[in-house]
Amino acid sequence: MKNVKNHLFAINIAILLLIIAGCKEYTTKTKINSDGSCERIVIVEGDTSNIAGLPFPIPTDKSWKIEKKKSEKDSTKVVYTAEKKFNDVNDLNAEYGNQSKIGVKINFEKKFRWFYTYYEYEETYKSFYPFKLTPLKNFLSKEEYQKFLDGDTSKVLKNRIDEYAGKGYIEQFLSEFLKACKKHNITDVSETSINAHKQQLMEEIDKKGEDVNEIINFLEKTLESKSLKVVEPDIELIIKNIESKMEWAGSANGTYANQISMPGVILSTNSKSVKGNTVEWKIDSQRFQFEDLAMRIESRSANVSMFVVTGVLFALAFLLLINPKIRKK
Repeated sequence: MKNVKNHLFAINIAILLLIIAGCKEYTTKTKINSDGSCERIVIVEGDTSNIAGLPFPIPTDKSWKIEKKKSEKDSTKVVYTAEKKFNDVNDLNAEYGNQSKIGVKINFEKKFRWFYTYYEYEETYKSFYPFKLTPLKNFLSKEEYQKFLDGDTSKVLKNRIDEYAGKGYIEQFLSEFLKACKKHNITDVSETSINAHKQQLMEEIDKKGEDVNEIINFLEKTLESKSLKVVEPDIELIIKNIESKMEWAGSANGTYANQISMPGVILSTNSKSVKGNTVEWKIDSQRFQFEDLAMRIESRSANVSMFVVTGVLFALAFLLLINPKIRKK
């Protein structure tokens, strides 16, 4: 079992050295129409030989118009483009139901208010860090985490992130180990006994590496159990699954751009980039590695026909007021 700190260090270095590492560039462009229909374009630039194996959800089925071509910026890279039109934004949201991928959730609301129609769009990239039994807030305040996202490279923040990730990794191991003990009816290992030695378990298990025998011997000694040999195959599988999840999370490295074009005029958004009625977010995977990233927009379009109807009604009312004969009739 790889040492989690070394693994996370590799992930963070990869994020910082995106250009050198040749990470993929993900771009999503969405146009929301006033009737609630929409068009979506997903673009991936880089090594797309295993497009279906990428952690970010990339359309591959025939309902999308798909094109592959060499990158104009770098001939060694391929640009993969998938395009599709949807009758409703809810249909687009349904495209992102694959639980084995980084989660994407889309909400859209349209509100008619006589003179204006208001549109609210929210797209959330779900956190893809797989070990969340330990809450991030136990290690970083909201202000400190924001500093980390803004690029603060101080040792204090880095150490706290490493500590959070490391404890989450071992918490996952201990949780799965307890399930294995229950499966084999090992009664001298319980949640209470694990919690009583948790700090020691967390410090030592990470040091044991991939030596399952050492891990079992340590667990037997610390938890005072003589019957843990039976869970050896379970521990091997737990370690394998944890390493697989860590590698999957590491493969999410890349740059992410999300462009949303809304009907009407943009009223508010949590993006810093607005051009006309198009809003854009440019981020890297670090931005939503540990916590969800919600991208929000509100826009408004004028209902021209309602202005005309209102004008006609006012004109008729005015005529009735100033003309007694018309008023009597």
